[in-house]
Amino acid sequence: MIVVSDTSPVSNLILVDHIHLLPQLFGTIIIPEAVYQELLANGSNYSITETIQAVDWLEVRSVTN
Repeated sequence: MIVVSDTSPVSNLILVDHIHLLPQLFGTIIIPEAVYQELLANGSNYSITETIQAVDWLEVRSVTN
């Protein structure tokens, strides 16, 4: 199953410490480059940034027509 996510589900699951649910339910999650940049926007010491940079099941792709 291909799953494409926007910022809110990923960031909110990190904040409530349930991000492990995404790869358990869907395997690899794809996010657009803009979503990735939005998730990293708060800086390197922020829990969302640290988590996003550490997971291996998140795939960042460029959006094309």
